[in-house]
Amino acid sequence: MNKNGYIVSMLLAAAMLVAGCYNDNPVSNESEAQAVKDAAAQKILGKWIMKKIVTEQGESTDKYAILDFDADGKAVYNGTLDAGYEDMHEESTYKLGSDWKYNGEELSGHVYFKIWGKGIGYSGNDCFYCIFKDDEMILYEANNSYSVNVTTSKSYHFARSEFTEDTKDVSVLFQLQKENGEEAYTFNVGENIVFRLEIKNSGSETVVLPSQHELIGNNIFRVFSHADHKDMGTPWDPESGIYSTLLPHTLLSPNSSKVYLCPWLNKSETTLSPDLYSNFKLDGTKPLPAGDYYSEFDIKLSDTHTVTCKCNFNIK
Repeated sequence: MNKNGYIVSMLLAAAMLVAGCYNDNPVSNESEAQAVKDAAAQKILGKWIMKKIVTEQGESTDKYAILDFDADGKAVYNGTLDAGYEDMHEESTYKLGSDWKYNGEELSGHVYFKIWGKGIGYSGNDCFYCIFKDDEMILYEANNSYSVNVTTSKSYHFARSEFTEDTKDVSVLFQLQKENGEEAYTFNVGENIVFRLEIKNSGSETVVLPSQHELIGNNIFRVFSHADHKDMGTPWDPESGIYSTLLPHTLLSPNSSKVYLCPWLNKSETTLSPDLYSNFKLDGTKPLPAGDYYSEFDIKLSDTHTVTCKCNFNIK
C-alpha cells in the first residue's frame, strides 16, 4: 500500500469510528431519557396533600386536595380547587410525558391525569407541568400547546409524608357551656346551652378522617330526657347546609383541632357570635323544661374507630 492509500484508509477508519460514535449517541440519550422518566415514575407514586395554591395575586391555603398515584397507572384526585369545583372526586389513569429532565436537584416534565377533564392532551385528561423538588410536588396548568410559564401560571403545591389514616392520635372532647364559654352542666330554665365538640390531632402527621357527613352524622348534639329516654331533638336542622359541600375527607393537621359549636336556643338576643355556629342551620328549638337530660351521639373517625360522646345535664 502506497503512502496515499494508507492515509485514505486511516481517514476512512476515523470516519467510520466517528460515525459509529454518532450513531451511538441517540441510543445513549434515549436510555438516559428513559432513566429520568423512570425516576419520575417512582417519585410520583403515593399520596400527596395540597399545601397551597399560588397565583399572581398571592398564596391561598384555604384549598384542600389529596392526590394518589399508584403503580398500576391510576390517579385519584379528592378535594377542591376553585369556584364550581367544591366537591370533586375524579379517578383516572395517568401518564408521564417524554420530556422529563433533571435541572440540578429538580426533576421536571409533563404529567397527564384528570382533575377537570378538559380533554387536553392524553386520553381526555388534563395536562400539567410538574416539578419535584425535595418532598414537594408543584403542578402548573398547561395550555393546549403544553407550554407553561412557571413565573406567571397558577401553581398547586403538594407535600408528601405527614399523612396517615391511623386515628390513634385523635381524641374527641364533648362538653356543654354557657354562652360566656364557661363549662357547665346545670342550667336554669330558658338559659341557653352551648354544645361544643372538639376533634383533636395530637400527633405529628396529618390525619385523614371521613367526610364531614360520615364524621358527625345526623345526630350530633341530640338530646334525650333521662327519665324515659325521650328524643328531644337536635338544636340544628339535619337537612341544613352543613353538608352542602361534601368533601370526601376531613384533614386534621398535626397539633390542630376541628371544633363544632352549636347553641340549643337560637335567640335573637343571644350573645354568641354567629361565626361560632356557622356550621349549623339552627332549628328554632324551644327551651327545655326543668329535668334531667343527656346528649349522646357517635363520632366516626374511621371504619374501625367510633367514639360515643355523652354528656348528662340538668335544667332547674
